[in-house]
Amino acid sequence: MSPSPPTGSAPTVYLHIGTLKSGTSFLQGVLWFHRELLAEDGVLYPGVERWSEQVDAVRDVLNEERRARSHIEVGAWDSMCGRILAWPGRSAIMSMELLSLATPDRVERIVASLRPAEVHAVITARDLARVIPSSWQETVQNRQTWSWEQYVEGLTGSDQDNSLPAHRFWRQQDVPRIARSWADVIGADRLHLVVVPHTGGPRDELWRRFAPVVGLDPDAYLAPGHIRGNPAMGAASAEFVRRLNLRLGKGFDFKTYERSVKQYLSKNTLVHRADEERLRLPEQYETWATARATEIIGQLRELDIDVRGDLDELLPEPAAGGQPPLTLDESEVAAAGVQAVEALVRSLAEPSADAEPVSGGGRQVGEDQQQARRQARRRARRAAGGSGQNPRRA
Repeated sequence: MSPSPPTGSAPTVYLHIGTLKSGTSFLQGVLWFHRELLAEDGVLYPGVERWSEQVDAVRDVLNEERRARSHIEVGAWDSMCGRILAWPGRSAIMSMELLSLATPDRVERIVASLRPAEVHAVITARDLARVIPSSWQETVQNRQTWSWEQYVEGLTGSDQDNSLPAHRFWRQQDVPRIARSWADVIGADRLHLVVVPHTGGPRDELWRRFAPVVGLDPDAYLAPGHIRGNPAMGAASAEFVRRLNLRLGKGFDFKTYERSVKQYLSKNTLVHRADEERLRLPEQYETWATARATEIIGQLRELDIDVRGDLDELLPEPAAGGQPPLTLDESEVAAAGVQAVEALVRSLAEPSADAEPVSGGGRQVGEDQQQARRQARRRARRAAGGSGQNPRRA
């Protein structure tokens, strides 16, 4: 399907569609932090009060044809599109990794609902050696009970066609398939791939690759130091949450689980445990990961799309290997459990001190971050000459 030509009356729309676990939380944190300054420069990053309004919208459009619409805000997508198309500025950026799960018919629906805007899609992609451990942890934080060993074997074993872990992982991480689905609708010239850099480089390198794709100067909107993305739990903490899932069962209330386990225990408590072994792809799977990555890179080269970074960075780094913690010391898991219980007891003892959980590494900005934003604005204006002039308009 060929995209309709823009009329000039609608902003250019950039959809950052994921993939999952590819630095999306970090990029969303930077964009949300700068949303007021972006608006001054004619760029809309939608969300009246919270970034998760974008989540509500995407969940709505992806689930329109399902009968069971629990936890779905009906009409959120059309409302979001209305705000985007009414924006008087030059562009709008939406970043929500669940968009990468859109089937071809949903992609058509999404793009059609944004006409007459010129729609671009941006994919961020990360190497398998890092994304596989992150993806397993994400399944654990969403109530799954597969062990780390079961998960890796499901991805790499001989029966992948019948493996539920493999099915779900490749639905999220088959970058060539996702790219083709969007290129078929918007055209390959409006599809962009940003490769997540290997570890060890500047912490803002991903932002510097991403920003020009969506029409931003990365130096004008610097990545604040306090935004660190979506940190991972250590191996023992992740195993504790998995065992808790077994105890709670699938019938446990979804919203209560998200608030109490996913946000409070996992993302706000256990991720801060120091000196805990981190998950790494087992050494015996490095050959498999390299072969699969080579196949992915070859397919992406054939698509001839805009690439920022080097496709070879999708190859796993040799240093990413290591023996997996499949036989954790039970005392380590117990220690993680004790810290989780301590946090819960303290929250019950001092309810007035509870703060609203901050998800996604700073995508929803608290008072301290708002203060940091104001200070950053003052520094930027002083750098522009001390006159109060907006340096982005200079």
